Amino acid sequence: MANTQNTKPAASATTNATPGTCVDAKCAQKHKITYRFVIASKPDLNMPYAVAIGGAVDAAFKDRAFGVACKNGKIEFYAESGKEVKLYLNSDASPDFRKEPVYAVSVGNGPLEVTITEKTGEHADKDAPTLKETRISEPDKNGTTVTTQYYTASLTGDIWLKVTHKYSIDEAKARIPPTTGAEIKAAVLKFYDGSLSDASPKLSVTVPKQGSNGTQTIVIDPNKSESMSNVSANIQAATDLYKDVLPRVHPEGFVALLEAAQEAGIETLKLTSTWRPMIGSIAHRAGLGLDVNYLDNAQLNREELRGKKPTKAADDNVSDEEKRLFAEKEKADKEADEAIAKRKALEKQQTELDGLKKTNPGKVDPLKEAALAKALEEATENANKAQKAKRETNEAWNKERDKNEPAKVKGYRASLSKCKCVSQIFDPWFMDANTQDQIAAKPNEQRDANEKLHAHHLHITVREPKIRK
Repeated sequence: MANTQNTKPAASATTNATPGTCVDAKCAQKHKITYRFVIASKPDLNMPYAVAIGGAVDAAFKDRAFGVACKNGKIEFYAESGKEVKLYLNSDASPDFRKEPVYAVSVGNGPLEVTITEKTGEHADKDAPTLKETRISEPDKNGTTVTTQYYTASLTGDIWLKVTHKYSIDEAKARIPPTTGAEIKAAVLKFYDGSLSDASPKLSVTVPKQGSNGTQTIVIDPNKSESMSNVSANIQAATDLYKDVLPRVHPEGFVALLEAAQEAGIETLKLTSTWRPMIGSIAHRAGLGLDVNYLDNAQLNREELRGKKPTKAADDNVSDEEKRLFAEKEKADKEADEAIAKRKALEKQQTELDGLKKTNPGKVDPLKEAALAKALEEATENANKAQKAKRETNEAWNKERDKNEPAKVKGYRASLSKCKCVSQIFDPWFMDANTQDQIAAKPNEQRDANEKLHAHHLHITVREPKIRK
């Protein structure tokens, strides 16, 4: 992935305007700089970044961070010999921050490449790249060679911690929407002002009750054992949930959880993950993701749909009838796919036969032509029947699934979906990769890795275009 910033010519000069004279023109030689990432915990991670050259962030990043697809992508730009180049990564790549530059190298007299490899577990590696190899190219037709330097560097949990911005109390205040109620605003600020601790681990806030003159109390349980598991396994430095982890979450995430709870009448939310360095997408790593696995006494778990033994609290989320209907739906889906594939194959044969009739009609076998026509007619009829069965079994499964979904879960999702600061909602019932568009959420059938990952909790992603598009 070649990026558009700083792609100026490798050298430039100004011609002399005075005829008959000459002057020396200094040419600033520019060299290609390449950064690559190898992310062990998620190879296809999309990393937010900004580039700085000679101490100044490139103008292309003035308004937001860019993203690089780590699996096959790379960061490429050009810089002059002698200049120092460095990166701002993750949430620190936002134009609002950029306090922790990493992977700085000085440009020599040729191209350089830096390969950054994530290392899971606890490590003391610093972010400074190490020169591992210098290669000299074969001479071109003019006898010129190119010397390329190859560097390596580590991306540890401690470096993830470094490049994830920790919001101050003033930064949190500035990011809470002005429409937020006073009670919820004051409660959210407790995640950033040091109010929470092992002695006082839960956040409690009393808010006006929706649709009445009364009040309701909402409690958020950060669930230290689960929220800290990935942090503790991958960060060497002493790290505290209340001082180091929760303040790295974007304040609008907590606002969204509390406002939706107020609207849906939820009194208790149990978190399972906030900021974490080495699992899942960039959302959690950048402090834009929050996970909830309990809304009051409703456990958000539907793993039983695909045969996993349920926990007692999740027994009612997948009925025996739903499992039967889901099996029928799966069978009908498969049969419809096979019927359509067969029809398309015959249609292709028919197209080829029609072409042959035009170019070389004598080669067409009338018996085979008639047999193909009959087979295509039957395949079309079978495909139509299979599609009808697919629609009917899907409708039956959807109806049974929706009938047993807890009302509070439905209400909570509906409220989150209206929040302008939320960009994604994934949960055991539905998956919505973009809550800001007009496309309806799709049922979670636990097919792909992302659906399976969210079969046992609800996830929200905060909308923050300065960090993540």
